[in-house]
Amino acid sequence: MLQRMSLASARLLHRHALVAAALVVACDQPPRSPARQPEGILAFSAKVASPSPAGGDWLVAGDWDRDGYPDLATGTSTGVLSVLRNNGRALFAPVGTYALRGSPVALAAGDLDGDGDADLALAQPGQDAVALFAGRGDGSFSGPDQVAAGLAPSCLVAADFDGDRRAELAVGATASSEIILLSVGRGAQRYPVAAPVALASADLNGDGRLDLVVGGEPRAGVVIEVLLGARDGSFSRGARYELAASRLASLAAADLNGDRWPDLVVATGPVGIELLFGKGDGTFRRGGRVQTSERLSGLRQVVLADLNGGGRADLAVVLAPDGATAQLSVLVNRGGGGFAPAVVVGELNTVGVGRTCLAAADLDGDGRLDLVSSEGQQVAAFLNQSR
Repeated sequence: MLQRMSLASARLLHRHALVAAALVVACDQPPRSPARQPEGILAFSAKVASPSPAGGDWLVAGDWDRDGYPDLATGTSTGVLSVLRNNGRALFAPVGTYALRGSPVALAAGDLDGDGDADLALAQPGQDAVALFAGRGDGSFSGPDQVAAGLAPSCLVAADFDGDRRAELAVGATASSEIILLSVGRGAQRYPVAAPVALASADLNGDGRLDLVVGGEPRAGVVIEVLLGARDGSFSRGARYELAASRLASLAAADLNGDRWPDLVVATGPVGIELLFGKGDGTFRRGGRVQTSERLSGLRQVVLADLNGGGRADLAVVLAPDGATAQLSVLVNRGGGGFAPAVVVGELNTVGVGRTCLAAADLDGDGRLDLVSSEGQQVAAFLNQSR
């Protein structure tokens, strides 16, 4: 039986959290024709590399020192959390490392204790727990404080699911096939799902409550399940979709076709990007596949963000055409759920790298979302120069 949280753990699950990595959550307003904005010319700088001595298999952005610029945190499969400070020009310097028991497999950031400082959460499947680090507001963290979270937790999302301005932490436990919802004063709530490996949150039915989208890998195929949020922070079972794929690489939600309802991008393997268009009632219709160049294989991760100023969520992907390099590419949203052919932003070295992670954030304070990726023992930033 899942242990109840300690007082120290409860303080870390308080209010206002940011969704992990670079997940962009769509608007929850009723459908209407959106105002078209002028579409800019997509352009990015050459790679801006910064050292990350501990390496990084997982990456998340957040303002750890409250200077207004997104900093980075990386987690490694060797059990090290590394914190990198942004100098305001997308150059990062290591400011702290923290040892973990076991190997983390997911990393999320947000203000989990309500003190105005960003905190960190890492999933540790070998420990059947989540490790919580409390931010001090100066770029340093205290912890970790471990909280039991099912069997083999592998994915995280933090958000205010009950509308009380306090964040809850949803944890996908793969081996016990459940979602563990950790919240202050309630211990843990459990919801059975199929071997979860990816999570996203958005208001799928316009009721003002965040819902959960769960991507699972049962014994055969990929399953997408919806958990509909209620006013009291509980969830009820919603729609379920089975995809003809062998694995799930990434899951993201945003309005792709301009109807103001969240849609889903599901990166499946060995190669494939599936689209599911939201109907506004918590269900989806199949939208087909996003086409990419045949030589781009080995899909790693997807991120949704407006990268060219067109007012629509574009698709940023990291793909690996061979074993030595990966290509960071952007597919511009043409509207109506269609995407332009992939434009290569830059190449990433993946030799000896277990996983390449990607995030979107305004790294240099110019009002445009940039892209940053883990790359072995360094992080690689690509500054948005679209106009």
